[in-house]
Amino acid sequence: SVSLQELTAVCEKVTGNKIEISSVKENRSSDLTSFITDSRKIKQISGWKPKKGIEETISDIAIWIQEHKEQLKDILS
Repeated sequence: SVSLQELTAVCEKVTGNKIEISSVKENRSSDLTSFITDSRKIKQISGWKPKKGIEETISDIAIWIQEHKEQLKDILS
């Protein structure tokens, strides 16, 4: 499992960008009430386990975004 803070640190490491995070006291209607990335239960039930770790996965995503930057410009700007 990985927390949002851990995920942010991996994203910063992979991209070389500093990601500023600030707290917002009020909840917005679109906010998630919980965020769970623990895969232990599915591993127990099915024997499945990920082929890649979090850093490799984030690196693959960052590379894909760079390769498709032109097509993504409207949503990334």
